[in-house]
This record gives sequence, structure tokens and C-alpha cells, in this order.
Amino acid sequence: MNLPEIVIRQPKRRGPRLVWIAALTAVAVVALWALFVLARHAFEDDAAKHQRELNELLAVRKTLTQSLRETRDENENLRDELAFLRQSQQVEAEAAQLLRGELERLQSELLELREQLAFYRGIVSPDVVKAGVRVHSLKLAPTGVTPQFRYELVLVQAVRRQGNAAGQFKMVVEGVRDGRPLSVSWPELSEGRDELPKYGFQYFQEFDGLIKLPAGFKPQRIRVQLIPDGSAPAVEEVLEWRRSVLAAEGPDRSP
Repeated sequence: MNLPEIVIRQPKRRGPRLVWIAALTAVAVVALWALFVLARHAFEDDAAKHQRELNELLAVRKTLTQSLRETRDENENLRDELAFLRQSQQVEAEAAQLLRGELERLQSELLELREQLAFYRGIVSPDVVKAGVRVHSLKLAPTGVTPQFRYELVLVQAVRRQGNAAGQFKMVVEGVRDGRPLSVSWPELSEGRDELPKYGFQYFQEFDGLIKLPAGFKPQRIRVQLIPDGSAPAVEEVLEWRRSVLAAEGPDRSP
């Protein structure tokens, strides 16, 4: 009978291998820890940097917000000031317009009073006691129908003259047409009315009517002839056409 063969094997030696594994593991752990520490420091640095940047941005935002608020307040103040100035300007313009209107009214009243004063002085003045009937004023105004004019004639007599003045008057306009002198008589001016206007008064009398100039005629002067009844001599006064027209337009256009 054969007995089984028993083989005895010696165990393999694993000590150095384990040491290497442990060493490598330790190195890996240390490396990982170092990486962790480095990453942590880097993260903390980045976080601190970002926090500083964030704080700076927040400070800038706060400054800009404050500046924007101040700018808005300033704009609001400027708008209020502008509205106040516009309102003040409008009030001043309206006040100036009212003052101009009042001044024009007072000037018109003053002119009228001066004209009335001159009128009554012309009647009561001792210098004109022997002057008889005379022309106080003549105004000529266009009617809008070329070449037609409306005249306003005022005749006066000194107060100290006794009795009424009576007679007739006529007008003759002198000027040029086509470069040649021309006189337009009363029948032509009055469009065929040969009868002369009559006057009769003690102190003054006003007349108004229409006269028509020939086409192309440029008037320069107007002669007013006063023809008293009886044997008294006729009186003639020569007036500048332009001044008579300006007198009708008012003081603002006078030279």
C-alpha cells in the first residue's frame, strides 16, 4: 500500500510589499491633504478677493445711488425754478403789455387834450382876433377804395369876433402825374359836384366828406380856400398832403 506524499511549502514573504503599499498610501494621503490645504487657501484668497471686489462694487453702487438721488433732487429743483421763472416771465410780460396799453391810452388822451388845448387856444387867442375864419386842422384818410380819401376839416373863428362867420370853401390838390405838375380842382375832387360846401358858425365847425384823385396822380399839397359871404377877402391856406394823411393816422406814425 502506497502512502500519500506530503509536500510542505514555506509561506511567501509579503512584508516589503505591504510596507511599500503603506508608504504609498501615506504619501497619497499627505499629497491629498496638501492639495486640500492649497485649494482651501486658494479658495479663501479668491473668496476674500471676491468679497473685497463685492464690497467695492457695493460702495460704488451706494455712491452712484446717492449721486443719482442728488441729481434727481437737483433736477427737481431746477424744474421748479424753471417753472417759477417761466411763470414770472409770463407775469412780467402780461404786466408789461398792460403797462404799454395803459401808456398808449394815456398818450392818446394826452394828445387829444393837447389838440383840444390848441384848438381852444386858437379860438380865444388875442393874436387871431383879426384873423377871421381860418383852417384849424385837416385830416385825410384812405378809404380803401383807391384813390379815394375821406377828409375831416375844422374851421375856427376867434371868440372875440362878433357875429357868425358864413361862406363857402373849396379844396385844390396839387401834385404830379407822368412827371408833370397837375392841379386837381374841386369839381374833379368831388366827382362833378360844382356846388361848394357852405359854412356858418360862431366859433368852429367840422366838415367831413370824400374826395377822389385821378389815377396815377401823386399829391403833394392841398389848398383850402375860404370864401366869406359879402365883401371880405378870401383866405387860402396851403397844407402838406403827407402831414394831413399822417395826422389822420395818429401820433405813432408822425415824423
